[in-house]
Amino acid sequence: YFTEIRTKTVLENQSIQPAQNLAIEKLLSQVQQSWGNQPLSTMSVKNPNTNQAQITFIQKEDRTITRNQPQITLNASTGKVLADTRNNSPIATLNAGVYGLHMATFAQPLLRLGFFFSGILGCVMISSGLLLWSLKRQIQNKNSKFHFGHYLVDRLNVAAFVGLPSATVAYLSANRLFTVTSTTINYEIYSFFLVWLISLIIALITKKQHLWRTQLSVFIMLCLALPILNLIYLLKHEYVQSLSDYWIFARVDVFLWLFAALAIFIFCKIQPIQHKAVAKIQKKLNKLNTEVSS
Repeated sequence: YFTEIRTKTVLENQSIQPAQNLAIEKLLSQVQQSWGNQPLSTMSVKNPNTNQAQITFIQKEDRTITRNQPQITLNASTGKVLADTRNNSPIATLNAGVYGLHMATFAQPLLRLGFFFSGILGCVMISSGLLLWSLKRQIQNKNSKFHFGHYLVDRLNVAAFVGLPSATVAYLSANRLFTVTSTTINYEIYSFFLVWLISLIIALITKKQHLWRTQLSVFIMLCLALPILNLIYLLKHEYVQSLSDYWIFARVDVFLWLFAALAIFIFCKIQPIQHKAVAKIQKKLNKLNTEVSS
């Protein structure tokens, strides 16, 4: 699918025959003659070791929303520059534009950080709105009998707001615990949905007063354990030799610890926040009832 919408093949003739390809150093030197010392993002090869072998070099710098950074395609056997292999059809441009908006590759690091925190704030707005909506209706319900709707909404909210992040961390942990090959089960996907399902089951059987703290405890432990697991994995396989090598991975670990710190803060403040919210909503409802009665 992605090959069809993102690239088009340029063939110089119809027959494909075995052929010796040029050394990558020679092809890179030809690219440098055209671009200078521009950093490269990716290199892709089609039909290697044939007379139709094509190698595409794409620049790393990208300031376009549609991921349309400069690229050059060479015949790997002759070194000849081929025509543009990009697919500029409307559907391919739309696909690249949607992907570019999600990945924000066109933005500077500070702007990308702003996008990230704006997304987090949007999630907080949705979650707080759902929680207050549920809390308000439970207070309005004067009947002390068990209400299945309120029970289900509370459990689904917790499974979504805390269970989903826990499942995401479990997905990343599975990447370090299991070796993925083409012939094995994708344990990452199974871990993600299994942890999310377990989170929902735990939420369904947990008492309301312990609901949030139970789920937050699991999330905190997963966030604290994953950076340690990641470091052990990197050292075991000798992927890092120095602190500068580890910094590439440490940036993700730092964010995990930040989320763990945020979860610890919520864990300590969740009950006072709930009591304050109940008091404010109760005060508004009493005021509204007084105005209606008068």
